[in-house]
Amino acid sequence: MKKTVQYRLAFLNNLKNLSYDLDKACVLFAVAKSTAYVWIRMWNEHGYEGIVSPFHKSDKPSGRPPKLSDDDLEKLKTMLSKKPNWLTEEVSNLIEQVWHVKLSLSQVARILKKN
Repeated sequence: MKKTVQYRLAFLNNLKNLSYDLDKACVLFAVAKSTAYVWIRMWNEHGYEGIVSPFHKSDKPSGRPPKLSDDDLEKLKTMLSKKPNWLTEEVSNLIEQVWHVKLSLSQVARILKKN
């Protein structure tokens, strides 16, 4: 049994068998209330299988799709290689002109660090 599953089961066990209130259990286990409610709901709806299985269909959490595809990022990398030094703001403007996508400067900085 995985440690994460054991941890979830221990949390739920403390709630039920030791009559801990949710706030106390969340503090003791360092779990956010929202996470606790997800674990409780998954247990109530699916039992052990709900706790064992990941909450996403893949190991990679789902979320908002990226605004630039991998191909776009490769094209951007090629474009950036033509000039030695770029300011983050310049890259942001370039992305907006070419792909019509407005990214924050922190998002642009993350893209630049990855490449």
